[in-house]
Amino acid sequence: MLALKRLFVFRFVLLFLFSTAAFAKDTSSEMGFAPSRHATSAPEFTLTGVDGKEKSLSEFKGKVVLLNFWATWCDPCREEMPAMEKLWAEFKAKGLVILAVANDKGSMHKVEEFCRMHDVTFPVLLDPSGDVKSAYSVTMMPTSYIIGKDGSIAGKIIGARKWDSEASKKLFNSFLSK
Repeated sequence: MLALKRLFVFRFVLLFLFSTAAFAKDTSSEMGFAPSRHATSAPEFTLTGVDGKEKSLSEFKGKVVLLNFWATWCDPCREEMPAMEKLWAEFKAKGLVILAVANDKGSMHKVEEFCRMHDVTFPVLLDPSGDVKSAYSVTMMPTSYIIGKDGSIAGKIIGARKWDSEASKKLFNSFLSK
């Protein structure tokens, strides 16, 4: 009986240690963030926003940029937008810029309507030709890049994320504090 109790306690301790290690894992891996292996300058672009104003990536040098490629027809893209809006509200004063590049061919009105209906306040840019998407080698939606203050690509995240999660906040705080 004593051996059985010891075995139970031993298993409990192992389970506790492994579960603690799982919670302590690296924030970047929690976010699916794949850091760039080589410092590569982010390809420059100029696109028109849903507000009718042109924006260039170079305007934001010296800031951390979350560059998100999405489309209105992409369910995971639409689902992550409210969390991205919350991240923007919390971090824009700290120097975070979010640029969402919509890849809806010929559906500018759908993008405008989506942004209006979901109270999207960060810049949403239109890439109807797909040239910017190609320059960034985007093959899946959503795909996001984090661009450092120096204008180089810090890394890439493929798939939808909970942008307002503690892991995300920790990740962006690390880039903003550099």
